[in-house]
Amino acid sequence: MEKSNIDVFPQADSLERIFKIIDISDPMDLLNEGNMGIVLGDITGRQVRYYIHASQYLGILDKHKQFTSFGEQLRKSNLFDRRILLVQKIML
Repeated sequence: MEKSNIDVFPQADSLERIFKIIDISDPMDLLNEGNMGIVLGDITGRQVRYYIHASQYLGILDKHKQFTSFGEQLRKSNLFDRRILLVQKIML
């Protein structure tokens, strides 16, 4: 996807939920909207899709909802480094 507008996913307004996606213990849960709704804080399937799409847009997940190499790098990083990497990604 081309990043032409920072407000592409205004409904995905919680970076904490993006971190929850990164930290998910079983990546297969990414395929189940119901489970993800619970993991992300009791949100609807529509809201889950916003966060999945935002994660794809940021290059954390691919179109099959699997972690990309960048997503895996984030999963292995400590919180400070993770935030730096995400900010750098957003700013590019």
